[in-house]
Amino acid sequence: MNSYHDQYYQSTGIALVSINDVALPVVAALSGTVTSVKDDPLLGGVVELTHAESVQTYYAGLHDIAVEKDQTIKQFNQLDEMGESPFRQSLKSHVHFEVRVNNIPVNPNLYFDEPVIKLQDVTADESFDTLPTEETNDQEVKGDREE
Repeated sequence: MNSYHDQYYQSTGIALVSINDVALPVVAALSGTVTSVKDDPLLGGVVELTHAESVQTYYAGLHDIAVEKDQTIKQFNQLDEMGESPFRQSLKSHVHFEVRVNNIPVNPNLYFDEPVIKLQDVTADESFDTLPTEETNDQEVKGDREE
């Protein structure tokens, strides 16, 4: 949950935060096509990519977007650098990252180091519609560590 102006909002992604507030490069998680580029007053720069298998990735809190709508992107191409956003000011330099399958947000932590094919059979249990179990709480949460 995120708090903004005394209201709480459900997050459908993870925040990747830089150490020492250094703006790090933000790269495409997968190859695909840029389907949206915008500058949002609360979220900062936002880029959405569409990939194979009905997968979309979403990046917010960007500083100076280096891609354009309809551009073809290869995995690891730089999209921008981490930035700051009014919505998550306390995080300083960060990127908000989401993975969606058929427009359903899924927990990206479940798919790091996994092939894209694993996203084909996403269930409601892997979306943010359900609370984590004790078993998932005991696992290392890769997206929350500072790198």
